[in-house]
Amino acid sequence: MAFRGSSVRARSAPLIMLYFVYIIYSASRDRYYIGHTNNLDKRVDEQNNGYSSSTKSGTPWKLMYTQQFSTRSEAMKREHEIKSKKSRSYIVVIANVVKQSKQRNSDCFVISIIRDSSQ
Repeated sequence: MAFRGSSVRARSAPLIMLYFVYIIYSASRDRYYIGHTNNLDKRVDEQNNGYSSSTKSGTPWKLMYTQQFSTRSEAMKREHEIKSKKSRSYIVVIANVVKQSKQRNSDCFVISIIRDSSQ
């Protein structure tokens, strides 16, 4: 208990914002989509409910791959790296590695890259 005039204050843990690169797949269009977001569940839900013009016609989309980053710039860099390959086979390789490495009780494999921002 802090006393009146006391300088003792409860400290809260710093809020860490995470960013994700993700790949979703539409079986109806046989197409992959690559993107990044800071709210993965919300973004995939938006794409499955037609809120995105680029994914509207491919519903339902299945989450195939996610990679987690501690900064938006790192996520954008990885998204650009994947897209710059301009290779469906590269995306399929990622998805197949994920299938083979799938975590128990999960629909997709998550790779976490969190860097210490104090360095």
